[in-house]
Amino acid sequence: MVRLATCARAAVLGLLIGAALGGCRGRRRPPPDAPLAVDAPPPVVLTPALIARLASLAVPGHDVRVLARGERDVALAVSAGDVRATVTVASCLACVAIDVAAWQADRAALAALWAPAAEAGPAASGAALTLAALALADTTAITIDARRGAGAGATYTGYWNDGATQVLATCEVPALAAGATSPCAPVVATALAAAVAALR
Repeated sequence: MVRLATCARAAVLGLLIGAALGGCRGRRRPPPDAPLAVDAPPPVVLTPALIARLASLAVPGHDVRVLARGERDVALAVSAGDVRATVTVASCLACVAIDVAAWQADRAALAALWAPAAEAGPAASGAALTLAALALADTTAITIDARRGAGAGATYTGYWNDGATQVLATCEVPALAAGATSPCAPVVATALAAAVAALR
């Protein structure tokens, strides 16, 4: 059975992303006097109405439960069968840039947090860390596929922000065969896309 990443763990992941990629912070936001791109929607400011919309999110083929809800944040469990992802939506004070190259530059820090056996010395069997861009309609997210090694579990994370609001979707499995596609990937992608669409 795939175990649910708890709200607390998802919140910690969000903080760790910011800590690990501190050098990339703020790159998403243009200087105050810079012209905005014509086709770029304005950043989302979370309101009670938006939180209510997210709390009633429906994802076809998935079960959605509210795990926690505040005035400016919400956490959901989105599941398909026994694969479940925790999705947290909140404001970000200094959003991490959605830029694969920048994330790759901090690969060692990310590996230390989620898949230390993938980077330290000879990689442990099955250990790996893969960073990639994920297309979401008219925007882009980052995915982190962190595998800690044979029998040690794996975490799959999707992250998006627009410079003001961030969405973090994370899913864990207790074990994953080397080279196998994570069963978390489609659930995280679907949940992330639904949450981002609800914001826009």
